Amino acid sequence: MDYNIAKFEIPVHIKKAYDKGKIDEVYRGVYALADELAAIETRRFMATKPSELLEERIQAVKGAKPKKTSWSTRVIKQISTYRHQRTEYHLEKMLKLLELYARSKSDESN
Repeated sequence: MDYNIAKFEIPVHIKKAYDKGKIDEVYRGVYALADELAAIETRRFMATKPSELLEERIQAVKGAKPKKTSWSTRVIKQISTYRHQRTEYHLEKMLKLLELYARSKSDESN
């Protein structure tokens, strides 16, 4: 599920760190938030996996050829890839938000 950037708001602690020029704190805060959002989405993604296993077992009982790699190995790779993609997605969106925030701050000072 992708979120509309307009629905996000930069947390106050990240704004304050940015305003003080503490870029390392801004980076840590943005990354932690992106990772937290990705973790929430990954848990939702993982919840769909047992039904896939059930479907695969039903197909095996019906005589379908089993897949070459085990279900657990495939799922671990899928989950890892999914989490990485979602973290990257949220980092990108938050960096855009920081950009917008930085522009608004420079517009206020002019």
